[in-house]
Amino acid sequence: MFVSELVKPDLVEVHLKSVARDAVLSEILDRLYARKKIKNKEEILASILAREKIGSTGIGKGVAVPHARLESLEEMVLFVGISQTGIDFSALDGEPVHIIMLLLTPTSEMGASLKTLAHIARMVNDKLFKEQLRQASTNDELFTLLKQGSLDKEQMLLMREGGKK
Repeated sequence: MFVSELVKPDLVEVHLKSVARDAVLSEILDRLYARKKIKNKEEILASILAREKIGSTGIGKGVAVPHARLESLEEMVLFVGISQTGIDFSALDGEPVHIIMLLLTPTSEMGASLKTLAHIARMVNDKLFKEQLRQASTNDELFTLLKQGSLDKEQMLLMREGGKK
């Protein structure tokens, strides 16, 4: 599944308030719970933190992609948040994380989960795109950048792959 299909205007935040990894994950899950995207915040937080123990999802260059696969989830959920101050995610490069793309997937959609993670990795590999995301001043602007940036990258990918999705 492509990011353009997952990104929603009410699931982005340009001003995450928390300054610690566990706190920001909890802040994001509070938002998802309030928007009825998840049912059991504690279970999901435990799953995400268990994944973090295996290895940091701070992939470097200011980006983290925390993720979990869950039995209790009915559909894939993506939340994108920006931290102006930066958060220690024990990233591979030791740099603070400013862009957090939290992906939750039903266990039945493992293949879709891997494809979406790969798409996210391609998107955030673009230095200019990451800078634009960090400079977004409103949630609407962040949503528009994500939607358009994803569509642009999908277009290029589809052209390379001969139109297969």
